[in-house]
Amino acid sequence: MLACRHHVFERVLCAVHKQLFGDTSGPENTEFTNFRDSIWKTIVTENGFRTLQLRDRVLQTRKEEVIDSIKQILTVPGRKNSLPRDDYRECAELMLMLLGTTPVRGAHWLKPGATHHARWMPSILYPAKMFAFHTQAGYDRDMVEKLEALCKFNALFYIEKWLRSSVGVDAPFNDLQLWHSLNDYRRYDSAVADAAITALERHLWYLTEECVVFSLFSNRVDDAERQQIVRQLQGNARPATFERGQPMFPILTPRTKLVHLIGQKSWFLFESLGVGTQ
Repeated sequence: MLACRHHVFERVLCAVHKQLFGDTSGPENTEFTNFRDSIWKTIVTENGFRTLQLRDRVLQTRKEEVIDSIKQILTVPGRKNSLPRDDYRECAELMLMLLGTTPVRGAHWLKPGATHHARWMPSILYPAKMFAFHTQAGYDRDMVEKLEALCKFNALFYIEKWLRSSVGVDAPFNDLQLWHSLNDYRRYDSAVADAAITALERHLWYLTEECVVFSLFSNRVDDAERQQIVRQLQGNARPATFERGQPMFPILTPRTKLVHLIGQKSWFLFESLGVGTQ
């Protein structure tokens, strides 16, 4: 049985939040409840808000890629709403606003809602609003820096991958791409990147030999890479039997590609589907 992709990403976000703000006690985040119950009523959204400042050329390129990707997710041809829940759309639009782009529906600031730890979405929605209006909220420098670090992680890396996590065949491509992106991000914020990578590496289910072959059916993998994967698979003899049990997670390096993760156990998918060797 494979791990739930949404649960995996919740653990990654939780690890980053804990790295920045430490452990929390009680069923609700007190900073969030204070912002909702006391600070938000003093905020004048019409007075403007702060956006993430990304002066580095590499991060600027990443920003543009993420903006294009989120806009594509929000606009699926022939469908009025491509996202299953309103808070998914809200978090996507908030990330666009923090990155300095106005969503198609315009800039909207919804009243903050639930703060319970059991609901992971507040860890995205609240920090975005708290950072955007941190001047009016009167937060100190330390708090602002932590909020900015979390919002950068969410906007540049997390949200796009979360919104794409429901497509199983894209999982190997998305997870490996995220690992590489976070590995590169170490030079900008090693604490955040390391926390996210450590959490992600505990859940590399879709990069095991058994599951990485799903990438053959992903539209995010180009034809040339698919051909490499097929050749690598054919170069590994199909086992007569397959051992049952928990799969072994791979050890990733900056040079790792999907094709490098293919092995004999990658034939297991075809065994499960009853597909012959020819």
